[in-house]
Amino acid sequence: MGSGVCRQISNFTKAGLNLSSVHIREIRCKFAQNRGTISGAHTLRTQKGHNMDSRFLRLPTRATLAFVISCFALAGCSSSAVPPTITADELNQRSIQETVTIIDTRPSTVFDAKHINKGKSICEIDLDYDFQSTPQALIAITGDGSADPGPQRLAAKLKAQGYTNVRILEGGFPAWEAAGFSTRTLDDIPPMAKPHHWKAGINTGP
Repeated sequence: MGSGVCRQISNFTKAGLNLSSVHIREIRCKFAQNRGTISGAHTLRTQKGHNMDSRFLRLPTRATLAFVISCFALAGCSSSAVPPTITADELNQRSIQETVTIIDTRPSTVFDAKHINKGKSICEIDLDYDFQSTPQALIAITGDGSADPGPQRLAAKLKAQGYTNVRILEGGFPAWEAAGFSTRTLDDIPPMAKPHHWKAGINTGP
């Protein structure tokens, strides 16, 4: 890959442009001597399978940059806006293998009645007190089923704060419970380990 193109892609990354939605299938190029053009065969392929014709890359460097950025915006931004998901099976397995934080967006009274008993499982109301995670660690967000907008809202918030490995549990808590995985109630938690909202006497929900 030509060093000029490598530098351009590196600059995109440093600038915060999300390249994850674009798979660079093949770039074979070189800069023509004493010219700001790119020659050779170029094929950029998005995950949706759209090809970018190399003829459009036979442009001056600045125009090339503008074109590629616009393609990233069209092909990538809309898909990256949808948070990735994780199944109950995968979450259960990964909670055994690595450190996982599970955040429940349901009301605290519902959380107290029954919630996921894996990893560090907390209620959203306790984020400012009981939430501890690194930017790269897995954070799974669960709610009251697929129609619950809470998990997507919280996922966007955490992503904006720099957390890069945020997933939404497919089907929410009902899917986890239906799969037969471990759950617990507030009464199952020792007094010293009880969530902040219980200690502070703060609750949300009916």
